[in-house]
Amino acid sequence: MKYIFEDLQKRFIKFIIGNTAIKGDVEVRRIYPKLLNIYACENNLPVSVKGRMSDNEFYYTDLMYNRKNWRDVSKDKTISRQEANTESEQNVLTDTAFNVYLVQKAMNQIK
Repeated sequence: MKYIFEDLQKRFIKFIIGNTAIKGDVEVRRIYPKLLNIYACENNLPVSVKGRMSDNEFYYTDLMYNRKNWRDVSKDKTISRQEANTESEQNVLTDTAFNVYLVQKAMNQIK
């Protein structure tokens, strides 16, 4: 089954490069799972996960590409990750007295 998966991927890359304006295989490799996974999910076949064939069955809910990212769990949707990191760093820097207290408390507990 793995051989068929790799052969299908190579043929898909060759087809897209030969019949579209796309000339690099990197972009085609990004498109491939989005097409294959929908077909595989509807027909209970293994899907492509991180460029390789999956070991188990895939469900429709696994196809949702707009899932919440683990990096964005505690941040506001209206700000970027960089802005959220900057704000969190500023909060840490403003609480330096509290941080000194926590470090001292930890050192005392270790002693």
